[in-house]
Amino acid sequence: MICPKTGLIEKASFTRYLYYRLATLVPFSGAVIAITRYSETTYWTLAYIGMCLLHAAIVYSIKCPRCPHYKNGERIQKCRMIWGVPKIFEKKSGPEGQMVGIYIPIAILTLTFFSGLLVTVSKGTVAALFLILGGVGGIDSVA
Repeated sequence: MICPKTGLIEKASFTRYLYYRLATLVPFSGAVIAITRYSETTYWTLAYIGMCLLHAAIVYSIKCPRCPHYKNGERIQKCRMIWGVPKIFEKKSGPEGQMVGIYIPIAILTLTFFSGLLVTVSKGTVAALFLILGGVGGIDSVA
C-alpha cells in the first residue's frame, strides 16, 4: 500500500529487498571479479570493498534518518535497501543539506572509475573498462 502523503510504500516486503540486493550485487560482483582478476594483489580488491562499505555507511548516516521508513516505531530498519540493521542515528526532519547533493554523485563516480581505472591501468584492457563502467553505476542503490 502506498502512502498518499509521502508516495512511499508503507511497509516494505522482504522480496522487494531481495530484488534490490540482487540488482546491486550483479555490478558489484562484476567489479570485484574484474579487480581481483586483473590486479596483481588482493589489496586493491579489499580497498574497493572498503570504499563501498564506507560509502554505504555515510549514505546510511545522511539519508536514512530523514526517511519515513526509518522514523517508524520499529527498532530495526526495514526498507527496500536496508533490512535488519539497528537504528543507531537520531531521527531527523527537514531537508537534506547541500553536501548530500555534492557527495552522492562524487562517491558514485569514484566507485565507478576506481575499479575501471585500476583494471585498465594494471593490464591495459579497454574491454574490461567498458564491462565495469556498464555495471557499477548501480552501486548507489543503498541510498
